[in-house]
Amino acid sequence: MSGVPNVFGSATSSIPLSQLDVNFNTPLYIGNTSVGLGNTVTSFGNVTLVNATLTSANVSISGGTANGVVYINSSNVAVASPTVFALDTNGNLGLGVTPSAWNSGIGFPALQLKSGGAFWSTTTNGTVYSQNEYYGSGGATYITTAPASYYQQYNGTHIWAVAPSGTAGNVVPFITAMTLDNSGNLGIGTTPGTKLDIDSGATSGAILRIRSSSYNSSGLTFNIGTDASVGLGSVGAVPLFFNTNNTERMRIDSSGNLLVGTTSALFGNSSRLTIAQSTTGAANIFVNPPASYTGTSIISGSVTAAGTGWYHFAGQSGNGSTITTNNIFIFGNGNIQNANNSYGAISDISLKENIVDATPKLNDLIKVQIRNYNLKNDETKTKQIGVVAQELEQIFPSMIETDKDGIKGVKYSVFVPILIKAIQELSAEVTALKAKVGA
Repeated sequence: MSGVPNVFGSATSSIPLSQLDVNFNTPLYIGNTSVGLGNTVTSFGNVTLVNATLTSANVSISGGTANGVVYINSSNVAVASPTVFALDTNGNLGLGVTPSAWNSGIGFPALQLKSGGAFWSTTTNGTVYSQNEYYGSGGATYITTAPASYYQQYNGTHIWAVAPSGTAGNVVPFITAMTLDNSGNLGIGTTPGTKLDIDSGATSGAILRIRSSSYNSSGLTFNIGTDASVGLGSVGAVPLFFNTNNTERMRIDSSGNLLVGTTSALFGNSSRLTIAQSTTGAANIFVNPPASYTGTSIISGSVTAAGTGWYHFAGQSGNGSTITTNNIFIFGNGNIQNANNSYGAISDISLKENIVDATPKLNDLIKVQIRNYNLKNDETKTKQIGVVAQELEQIFPSMIETDKDGIKGVKYSVFVPILIKAIQELSAEVTALKAKVGA
């Protein structure tokens, strides 16, 4: 049959092409219509090919029903009508959609979905799943007018990127939202340098907030910029705990009271700060400013007018379960009261040296001027009695102290030994006069 047309009459049954031993250099006609195979006839119709291989780039298949039939055109493009899938000349496959104009230089074909999603990979960037984005000749490009995003996995690193809504066909301005590197470090808004690294890229506002929508939940918030702060707390009437070594050390109760070493205010006291010490001999509060410190270690202040209706300090004692005794008070006006009407100073001989008799004090003491006055900032203009520091300084300079603001104070307690010394001098004079009179 070589070199001449081969015609099979009006066949009523199909003959597998694999059974034909024919040289197709000349047309082969099948059936009673002008349908043929060969290099002079370009088409055939209503024929099913099973396990057939087409090697010619200019072979086309057409015909049949239009519902789901695959066509291979002269550009080696497979399509389906209506579109079920489409394969373009670069090997990009669209499912339910014709592939966008993907850049053939990315390295590997893309799989594009009708939903706008796409799976693709490159020789340098690994595997990418993107939404509303394809990689065209100009780079990342919007498929439709909507937000875009992608997830990328490359060399053990995972990257999530987002972009706001943009116009179809425009370049997508992706921002890397999160990166998980191959060491397990997570970066949000930045390349991670620690296990959790967060950079909001903003100059103010919250950069981290951990919370629950339930009423009694706890939360954590970090703010930067003009409202820089760290917030840690609860939105319900529940306490906030601080633990070390799996043991509670401190809490802020639902009323905002700080409790250290205890879970409730002691003795029914609702003070803002309660400290319970369980270690014998340890200080409840220890303030240790640096050697060069010139400020104030502890301040008790109030906008309330000075008076005896409130305390800067109250010292109390009890029987182990309740408060029974008020030991000492420092009132709002500076007055000090204690239960045993005494105060003292450290005076052990083991702490002293250069011990000698004091010089006479009577003559200097007589020079001291005792004044009545009131303090300028005392709204009640209460009349007081005492000395003026600058005047006393001329007589007993060691009894004067000057603070960092240049305000002078008097060590009134030093008057006690001075008075004793003066009385001793008077006593000696009286004794001498008695002796003279008696003689």
